[in-house]
Amino acid sequence: MKKNNKKGFTLIELVIVATIMVMIMGAILNWIRPMNRFYQRTQALADTNDIGSQLMDYVDDELRYATNVVVLQGYQGVPRLTNQMLTDSNGNAQPYGKFTNALILDNSAIRGSRFSGYVADSTVSRRKGARGCIISALITNDGIDTENMRCLGSEPLYNDYGCNFEASMKILENASCCVTVNMTLSRSRRVGANYVFDQPGYDQTRDFELVNVNLNDDDGMKASFFSSTGEGQAIDYNTFSRAADPGTNPQATESGMYLDDTFTYILYTKNPPITEQVKISLFEELNSANPLEVITVNAGSPIPSNIIDTWTARGQSSAQSNYQFDSATGKWKIKKFDGIKARNGNKDIEEFRESGVYAPTEFYILTSWEEKQEPDYTLTFYDRFDNAKNDWGDPPSFPMVKKPLWDDNRVVSNVSPGVGDANDEYTFVGWILDNKYPPAPGVYPDPNDPSGSKAAGWFVNDEEYYGDATYLAVYEKKPTVTLHFVAADDSQLSSDFSVSDVLVRIDEDYHTSDLMAQSIWNDYKDAFNNALNEGLTFKEWAFVNDDGSESKVSDVNINNLTADGTYRIKAYAQDNSHPGMFEVTLYTGNELSSYFAVQVQSLDGSDITYSIVEENDGGTNVIQPEVSDQGIRINGKDWNHGGVEVFHPNSTIRIYSKQPFKLYVGGGEVGNFSTDATVYYDFHDWQEYVTIG
Repeated sequence: MKKNNKKGFTLIELVIVATIMVMIMGAILNWIRPMNRFYQRTQALADTNDIGSQLMDYVDDELRYATNVVVLQGYQGVPRLTNQMLTDSNGNAQPYGKFTNALILDNSAIRGSRFSGYVADSTVSRRKGARGCIISALITNDGIDTENMRCLGSEPLYNDYGCNFEASMKILENASCCVTVNMTLSRSRRVGANYVFDQPGYDQTRDFELVNVNLNDDDGMKASFFSSTGEGQAIDYNTFSRAADPGTNPQATESGMYLDDTFTYILYTKNPPITEQVKISLFEELNSANPLEVITVNAGSPIPSNIIDTWTARGQSSAQSNYQFDSATGKWKIKKFDGIKARNGNKDIEEFRESGVYAPTEFYILTSWEEKQEPDYTLTFYDRFDNAKNDWGDPPSFPMVKKPLWDDNRVVSNVSPGVGDANDEYTFVGWILDNKYPPAPGVYPDPNDPSGSKAAGWFVNDEEYYGDATYLAVYEKKPTVTLHFVAADDSQLSSDFSVSDVLVRIDEDYHTSDLMAQSIWNDYKDAFNNALNEGLTFKEWAFVNDDGSESKVSDVNINNLTADGTYRIKAYAQDNSHPGMFEVTLYTGNELSSYFAVQVQSLDGSDITYSIVEENDGGTNVIQPEVSDQGIRINGKDWNHGGVEVFHPNSTIRIYSKQPFKLYVGGGEVGNFSTDATVYYDFHDWQEYVTIG
């Protein structure tokens, strides 16, 4: 009979199997746990890399095409900007351009705690106390807008990592300027009730090339680096002064942003700047009210070198090359030129040959006085005429100036010519030693031979002198002639025409035009009119030549007249039967045909008031009484033909008019007339000469 085995596992067997299974599972778990931690670390590193890369890309977007960049590394507080420009402690704009944006590398405050409207426990990172952020802010005319700051990118982008940022500036091997940013992101671990951010994560450094700055450095686009750590130019808080807390963001105030916290600022202009014009002014002195010159330049451009050179030369000309005696102090002083300085900041204008000017700037000529002891020697100069042109007689005795000499300064400069006389009758020749005075006639200093002139006793500027000496002014009388005024016909006078003779220079520096510009012609014309019989008035002046012929005064070349001679000027009169009218006189001569016609026409077609008179051997005839019309044309061959008026050869025609007119004779145009004139027929043409006076 078959037996069935119904015996199962014993309890001991089950315990042994369970123990073995536990041991196997423990071994498996011990193998899986490190793999899981490795995966977590790898995932965290990938996350930090993503965050770091995104932040770097945001920085690149901000800086790559910036047009002006200044990095302030380790700056304590908030820099002061006025009208978007860095400002010194005196309120003067600094020459680094205008800025529109700022990146603030903040490693000390809990992320977001400096922002307006901050809530402490609103995010995981804030509850953990994660620190570090790149703050993005706009720059307005009032400075960095701390009221509207935000995290670059966004605050959630930083996750709950601790962050640390550093920035500097360097030149790459290809000579390109770049901003270098180092970024470290750390994971947290819990220590007691707090979190410590010491778990390594993202740690990279990237160079951001400043494309516009590198391409347009000559157009005023600059990049500058300043540091408190010694890496760049040292930060000077007088040059880059701190801003006062405006109080618009309590979080910025409470977090100590305006006090002792330290940041790295990257200030930049994100968009190409609009070209602005700024005024550059030069003043004679620091406190002068009115500028000597004002120019405009593009903001950010250097001052043109030719302007700097011109202004410097102008300043140098204000200095003195010789010591002057100051009677108020009893000392010898000389004015020295010390440069062209800016009124604000006292910067020398030479600094702006290379650096740009971004704001209106006022410069002034800086001078100083240097005093010296009593001179070792003195040159004394005596003039014949004082400063009021009074004549002190010959030899000269008016003490004009003294020039001091010292053993270490024997050059004498800037001795001016003599004052000269009031009537300009003398020419200054030069200064000569008193024992050489007067020089022989015709002896003059030679400007082309200063050494020879000095050896002959003449004073020469910019030469060295030894010992005391006295110099006298040498003058030479200019050649003159005398003009004697007379009436051409004494029978036309009702009283004496007596005026003073006129002494006239005839040297090469005086011309007929100078003579005609004198007031004597109007004065003597009035005197002549007062002496004439009733019905007559002044007509013209005539110059009587050596041969007795007469000329217009304006045609005489006075430089060809004989020195010390006397020449007559005749005054001619004319009929004054037509007051208020000017007279045009026609001398027909005998070259015309037996009869001719005259036409008088207004210039603009309006009515004119005129009269025509003929004088010939038959007497005086009023051909056309005073009429007012547009002018008439007289045609015909005989005086009496149909009442048409014609004129005869060898007669004198006088046309009187109140308005300018055009004159035709015999159908031919003579010209336009608006004042007294005389015309005469010369074979084929009418010739005019203008009445003098």
